[in-house]
Amino acid sequence: MILNDFFQQKYRDVVAVYPQENIAYMACLRVDKKNGVSVMWVDSVAGETAELRQRLTARLVIHGSGGSEVVFCIGDQLLETVAREMPGLTPKEAEQAIKLEMEYSGESCRWTYKYQDDWLTVKKLSAEDYGNFIDDYRGDVSIAGVVALEPREVSDELWEVMEDFSWGNISPDNLCDDERELICTAFNYIRELGYSFEGVPAIFYRWNWLKIGALFLAINVLISVFICLGFFLKNQELAEESHGYKQQLALLENANDIKKEARELAVTSKTKAGILASLQDRGLGMSGYAVMVHLSHVPATGITLDEVRAENNKELILKGKAENVGLLVKYISTLGREISIEKTQQGEQGNVEFICKGQL
Repeated sequence: MILNDFFQQKYRDVVAVYPQENIAYMACLRVDKKNGVSVMWVDSVAGETAELRQRLTARLVIHGSGGSEVVFCIGDQLLETVAREMPGLTPKEAEQAIKLEMEYSGESCRWTYKYQDDWLTVKKLSAEDYGNFIDDYRGDVSIAGVVALEPREVSDELWEVMEDFSWGNISPDNLCDDERELICTAFNYIRELGYSFEGVPAIFYRWNWLKIGALFLAINVLISVFICLGFFLKNQELAEESHGYKQQLALLENANDIKKEARELAVTSKTKAGILASLQDRGLGMSGYAVMVHLSHVPATGITLDEVRAENNKELILKGKAENVGLLVKYISTLGREISIEKTQQGEQGNVEFICKGQL
């Protein structure tokens, strides 16, 4: 209930306007949330047709009726009223009957009706009069409804009900018959009774659409914030997972590098072990390890020994690869022993495969 009161307008103003040939009457009724009705002001302007329209528009602006429901009332002098007794009809059947009648009549007019006490009353307004009376004002005034002015007998009955209204500084006894009929017509319009040719639904003026729009905007902003926050947290989570995967990948790459180095070391160790084995028990007068130490002290840039073998006659055989022949010649001369190049050939990787022999 509190929320409902917050989003409802504090009051609803209905400004009824009754233009005639040389004079226009105006009255403003205010309806509060508890449906209490107050007559706020009653006014009138006079003038010729074009001048009257300008004066009426200006007077409505002065009264600040921009946010009010401006309802134009049409007097009986412009209306054709037809009444017939049609007992036993439901409101829906009465509506269907008048719609069929107007559809097949071929008349170019606006119409409205009321079904009450088994009597169907139809009021018609020609399209030409409707344009002259209403459309001429529509460019200057925002018209929320067009209704038929309540006749004198209906107004007299309503006037007794309206004695409980709040009149402010207005004296009801000083009002003329046209002003009384205008106020009664506005009251019936508020009660959604009477003869209405057109009208904006009352709910449009009953609610504070600015507050409702602000609420929807706040809800959308809040939802957007939650969605963005969810995306942010999800991205954070994905970023942490990605960082973990990168660390695991780095560890895996390090492990692969270590594994590769271990394999290369194992191959080197195996090669050296093979060389040492080939130098053992050959009657060399020096250990195979001493031979390896001697060979390792010789600069061997660009030289890779794949096999070192010593025969019983102290013949030393070297097999390996060199980046080029020049490096091989330099290496052989650096050894300082009678070692010569026995064979060279181009290797698959662009290097030089060689076999050298000499004496220890």
